[in-house]
Amino acid sequence: MAVPLLASRMVDNDFLTSEGFIDMLTAMTIQIEEPIAFDRADLSSRQQLNPRTRDILRGYVLALGHSLSSKRSKARELGIATFEHYAAKEYCMHWGAPNRKAVGR
Repeated sequence: MAVPLLASRMVDNDFLTSEGFIDMLTAMTIQIEEPIAFDRADLSSRQQLNPRTRDILRGYVLALGHSLSSKRSKARELGIATFEHYAAKEYCMHWGAPNRKAVGR
């Protein structure tokens, strides 16, 4: 129940969405969908972004991107920085970011 509430709250205009929050929300979602994912002894398998993990992360980052135009002051600044952090990652390059004009840059 917490994951949908946090995902909904993340896009509110006054919510400060950080990289740590996106990472935590993604991890919580993965743990719900694949409870054994964090039980694996092989560290390298936990550090890899499998396709489903990328889809989850992509959904949260794009939701944040679409909410940026309605965010205010500090929430907007942090949201833009968080969005740009993920958009710059190699695994995110093909996502298609909202245009800078739409997010106020």
